[in-house]
Amino acid sequence: LFSVHGGGYVYGDKKYNTIFHSYFADKGFTIISANYRLIDNDYDVSIIEQLQDIVDALSYAYDNRHFHKLNFDKLFLVGDSAGGHLVFLLDILFHDEEARRYFNIKNLPPIKIRGVCLNSTMYDMKSLYKYAEKFLSKRGLKKVFSKRCIDDEFMSKTSPSYYVRKNIKLDPLFN
Repeated sequence: LFSVHGGGYVYGDKKYNTIFHSYFADKGFTIISANYRLIDNDYDVSIIEQLQDIVDALSYAYDNRHFHKLNFDKLFLVGDSAGGHLVFLLDILFHDEEARRYFNIKNLPPIKIRGVCLNSTMYDMKSLYKYAEKFLSKRGLKKVFSKRCIDDEFMSKTSPSYYVRKNIKLDPLFN
């Protein structure tokens, strides 16, 4: 399992999923868990940089698979909340050239993903932003959605719904 933690893009750490990871490790699964840069008060980090961190972590694990005795034949991506959104986008990267160009991902490891398991509502960023406008200040909206939240292309291309509507073939998804 390649696991990515949640935390609304602004907080969290892989160590918070220790119990979740321990459960699956006890069942014989190998767990690869990744951290990513968090959106900070300066707003220099967005989902784009976070997704790059996730790609880098997966690539590192793949490149060092022999040293760590990792088997990538039955890889599942798992994530909760923001982490679920990031692993959904990660799966999309493996299937869509437009997404790779937008996120500036040049190389992905030659991995066959068997499935994606997520617990996340981050499917359509525009509709979530409109909903969040009722509850968050402008500063709060920028904190969660990054300073690029007013960029229409950013809000579309960071939405899994955009790629699903294109009818690209994705790996099995469990939500």
